[in-house]
Amino acid sequence: REKMPEAAISSDIICGFPTETEAEFDNTVDIVEKVGFDMLFTFVYSPRKGTVAAEMEGQVPHEVKTARFARLSAKENLIAEGINKQSVGKTFRVLSDGIVNPEDGIYSGRTTQNKIISFSLPEGFAPEKAEAGHFLDVKVDHAQAYALTGTALTKD
Repeated sequence: REKMPEAAISSDIICGFPTETEAEFDNTVDIVEKVGFDMLFTFVYSPRKGTVAAEMEGQVPHEVKTARFARLSAKENLIAEGINKQSVGKTFRVLSDGIVNPEDGIYSGRTTQNKIISFSLPEGFAPEKAEAGHFLDVKVDHAQAYALTGTALTKD
């Protein structure tokens, strides 16, 4: 983050892999807090027939896996929301995915950090300039844990 403060950092974490202890899971939560991931893709381990892990001793009970998942998800949601709130008022280059809600004129796209952003077009903005595959600048108005909302900017 020191070298590239604009970089978004993400990871995948499986909760409850066989033999995972509570102390090991606590270490995972500590690392998540220290790193401050922008996005975290978290899963509950589920055994797959024919895999070595499915046959391992020390299977973690489902209730424990889901409780760990909920705890980690709640922690990451707070972290991601805090990071995204720092984007409010900033402008990002966005690759449009096109209109997602024609009734409300809401478009969707991805920032250069691969963050999802929903946006509207200001009065007079040509809709064809926001079609899928077009780049445009979007100013962030609101932020949530895994989504940004904003308004496209017109060029002078």
